[in-house]
Amino acid sequence: MLTFAGMKSADAPAAAQAVLAFETQLANASWSFADLNNATKTYNPQNFAAFQASTPALPWQALFQAQNLAIPARVNIQVPPFFAALQRILPATPIPALRNYLKIHLLFGMAQQLPRRFRDAYFELYGKELAGQQQPPPRASFCEATTVGDLGDLIAQQYVEISLPAADKKIVDEMIADLRGNSAPISKALPGWTTQPAVPRSPKPTR
Repeated sequence: MLTFAGMKSADAPAAAQAVLAFETQLANASWSFADLNNATKTYNPQNFAAFQASTPALPWQALFQAQNLAIPARVNIQVPPFFAALQRILPATPIPALRNYLKIHLLFGMAQQLPRRFRDAYFELYGKELAGQQQPPPRASFCEATTVGDLGDLIAQQYVEISLPAADKKIVDEMIADLRGNSAPISKALPGWTTQPAVPRSPKPTR
């Protein structure tokens, strides 16, 4: 991936090893899948200002501002030990390694939209090596998934308008209302779990 992005072949192995070393430290600071799926263990609400003060090497406020997001009063820190470790790891990692880490993840993340050599490299690692797949899925499948992912709500709205009879729509609306009503006890039992009550987005279902 790094050579595809313009790095010299002679420099790529050392750069990749530096990225791997950084990612290994991140992995060692992470929790197991079982712990990550533990709703109680990953529920760690904290005052945002206190969290920022505990991780001065991580400019969270600048991150929110760069994305035009309001600074939250409270945040849920799913894996506290990870951020404590990141506070130590990040300043000790050379800037070139951090840049290459971000570059590699950007390229992997956009591989399906890039020329075929990027897609092939993505499949070799994530498809064949990690998932055991022998062949990449047809290109048409990716195009369909992308369309549904980007335009899913719009397509669903048109489908509802055409295909959902009024009687069925009433049943679906009642089901959605029941689901929203049943979520209220959860919000009361976990203060701070949600900052605002559920607000109906539309009187008609979109999915």
